[in-house]
Amino acid sequence: MTSCLKPLYILGITLLLVVSDVSAGEKRGRLVLSFDDGGPSWISIIAPELLRVNGTATAYINNTQIHGGQVSFEELRQLQDYYQWEVGTHTYNHYDAAVYLELYDLPRWTEEELDNAITELRTQGLTINSLVFPFNKYTKELWEMALTRVSSFRRNGEDSLPNPKEGGRSFPGKSIDLGHYMPFKQLTKLIDVAHKKNQSLYLYGHEVLPDTGFIEGEVLSVDDHTLMAKDQMETQENSSLCLVPNTEQALEFAVLVKRIEGNAITVTNRSLKHFTKSGARFIIGPCLSVRLSDFQRMLDYAAEKLHFSTVSEALGN
Repeated sequence: MTSCLKPLYILGITLLLVVSDVSAGEKRGRLVLSFDDGGPSWISIIAPELLRVNGTATAYINNTQIHGGQVSFEELRQLQDYYQWEVGTHTYNHYDAAVYLELYDLPRWTEEELDNAITELRTQGLTINSLVFPFNKYTKELWEMALTRVSSFRRNGEDSLPNPKEGGRSFPGKSIDLGHYMPFKQLTKLIDVAHKKNQSLYLYGHEVLPDTGFIEGEVLSVDDHTLMAKDQMETQENSSLCLVPNTEQALEFAVLVKRIEGNAITVTNRSLKHFTKSGARFIIGPCLSVRLSDFQRMLDYAAEKLHFSTVSEALGN
């Protein structure tokens, strides 16, 4: 904390007031990162990158990702015990809980999707205190039941800073994935607000992948469903790819790539005319991912201003 003297003039008398300001080098507030599902980059990329800036995060695992070989119990224990992450549950099978409730009932969901998930994880030496519902979808009776098993859950919506009215057992979250893209300028503004207000900033993603898995280029022209790039690209069809039509503009939804052929990028679900223009920069990559260089840039900026925290630490649970 730094202090400075500022003059105050009252009826011709000059008074010197001591005004305290937060210096640029003083950390205030928290960055609360979480990652959903479970993937190889948790242990190979994300954890080492966070360790580089003395950071931590919360991993929300669904058990089928473990049994499918995407991440192991040993790796989850390494995240918890060595990297000081928190491990939470993302339910056993990653079913839409609200739909599950319509098809079956609350006791069956509780036993099969919540209790089975938590029991298996705890048996493997993991401390489970928090939940993220798949797709961030739930009902009042679901979250009320969940809070008899865990201390907190992520509420739906795209908030990133806490709302005092919500209490201490739910927390917000804003996606940083390519499918819900945030430009770096917007991310830095959120970090600056959290620093200024001494608040927690809640962001979540899925995986962080090397830059080689992404395509970046310049927009030549655009119509409703096709973006023409300045340069040729390798032809491919991949429903798991998303397009960011303009890297300077935020997206609140995924723009799904149907086909890449030559320099033409065809999308399935959005009109592109309102989201980009000739000369803008675009990115294509896996929808549920963050490009490594973008992740590193965010961490380096945040590490100068914020402390890193797990969800339970931030909530005081």
